[in-house]
Amino acid sequence: MVITASGEMTQIEPFNGKSFTLEELQQQVGGYIQVLSMTVKRRKAIMVMNEDGLLRNLPKNAVASSFWGERGHTIVGTVVVCPSKWLVSSGQVVKIKSPDGSIWSK
Repeated sequence: MVITASGEMTQIEPFNGKSFTLEELQQQVGGYIQVLSMTVKRRKAIMVMNEDGLLRNLPKNAVASSFWGERGHTIVGTVVVCPSKWLVSSGQVVKIKSPDGSIWSK
């Protein structure tokens, strides 16, 4: 699902039907990506956002910030929320920040 800063939500799926490519995710969020691990309805999910969103002064995304909860982070810009299995590393190391702040690689 794509969630814009204005709160508009659009259901999307990977082009190949299995997993998003880096390019697909970068296109959705408008730049380099940052990936956060989260749980949605008791299922592992990820939130992908623009890594430079705060530096670029992108508008606050209230909907995405509410998904992330009380962790002290403001989410900005357009984000993609999807099942973790939809993230493919294609041989690259993908670092994901978990809710407790730890970093793990996929």
